[in-house]
Parts: sequence; structure tokens; C-alpha cells
Amino acid sequence: YTPFNSIEFGKARQWRILTRSNGKISFQNVQTGTCMSAYKNGVIHLPCRENNPSQLWNINPFSNRAIQLQNEATKTCLQTPVIRTKNFGSIFLAKCVTQQNPSSGNDNISQQWVITAPLTSTPPIFVID
Repeated sequence: YTPFNSIEFGKARQWRILTRSNGKISFQNVQTGTCMSAYKNGVIHLPCRENNPSQLWNINPFSNRAIQLQNEATKTCLQTPVIRTKNFGSIFLAKCVTQQNPSSGNDNISQQWVITAPLTSTPPIFVID
């Protein structure tokens, strides 16, 4: 969903990034407290377990400052179609594409993610009079 089309989702669209002792990360949903877990060729929410490899993710940086999210258990990457005909898109796991090479059909744009601050209205931290 676009930010505008997901306003009613509230904190369900927000994720905490949990740094694990092994250097991996997990994503915990702010509303449910569950973690994003690899399951078959997709992702689901499950209770968080620090050492569950299906909930552990590697961040692979791209030169354009986007990142690729690779699951520790499956060694596959989180992907979403770039071209959509609806306000929402599917998210699934696919073979990781390490190079951007559109001529070969191995374009990694669908595996590029950007982590931003939550989309919430907030008051200013301080006001200068």
C-alpha cells in the first residue's frame, strides 16, 4: 500500500528493527509485537524468537543507498513487483539478484528497499521563541 492508502492501518504499518547478538536483524511489528518470518516463498508474522533463522535478516547494501533484505534461513531475498496495477503489491521471497543488469533479465530493482522513519504525525522536539 502507498503511505496515503495505509493511513488507517495505524501502527500495523510500522516495524521495529531489532539488532540480534549474531549481527543479524529482525523486524518486529509495532502493533502486534510479532516478527516477520520467512515461510515458503513469502513472509508471515510469528511470535519473535531471537535465534529463529526464519526471522533473521541480512542487510546487503546497494551503491544507491537502498538495501536488499536476505533471509538467513532460506538465503532468499524480500521482493515486491515494481509495476503494480493496484494500490497494493505482493511481497514474496525470491532468489537474490546481486547486480542490476536489466539486459539479462536480472534487474534487482524489485529487491531494493529503503528504511525510513515511521510515517506518523509528531510534535516538534523543541520550539525556539
